[in-house]
Amino acid sequence: MISLTSLRGLVVDSFRRPADVAGVLIRSDIPMPARWMLLILVISFSGILSYLTSLTVGPGPSQFDDALLEMIGQPMVMAGIQLVAVLAGSALVISIGRLFGGTGRFEDALLLMVWTEFLLLLVQGLQLLLVPILPTAAAVLGLAAAFVFLWMSLQFVRVLHGFDNLIKPVVVVIGAGIGAVLILSVVLSMAGFTPEVPNDL
Repeated sequence: MISLTSLRGLVVDSFRRPADVAGVLIRSDIPMPARWMLLILVISFSGILSYLTSLTVGPGPSQFDDALLEMIGQPMVMAGIQLVAVLAGSALVISIGRLFGGTGRFEDALLLMVWTEFLLLLVQGLQLLLVPILPTAAAVLGLAAAFVFLWMSLQFVRVLHGFDNLIKPVVVVIGAGIGAVLILSVVLSMAGFTPEVPNDL
């Protein structure tokens, strides 16, 4: 079991040695009910953070931006979207990975996804603090985080499935990303979020 005292070390190592952290998480004996509980906690805080972020953003230049901002400003909606994204992403990472000989398990993929979401919360929280005082630094942090989390995801998938190189993880991450976006699009359409594209585009 991962203790609270080791949590800080895992956070730091996730950005320095993500493959090692993935191994630690996969070998942990966190029971499945606890993993579901952690998922609920993470997506709940993510919804709240999205709401706080929406308060710092002004109206957008288009109807699409306004609709997106309205959606972000609803914590329950964002939490639901995060839930679908994590579950779909975990299932797709396992399914696609096994097509290439991977040996990962859904419960481990779920844990790694939850951990990634937790790290994203930390980064987004720091961005939220920087926006009022150092908006440029917040933008740079967001851009840097995108590349770091992409690298982290590739390492997590490699360890999860036991791949010996990064070629297969790249295919898995791209395939899972596309699949998750398609699933989210269907879910958002069913939920009534269908922003109109401006006629001048």
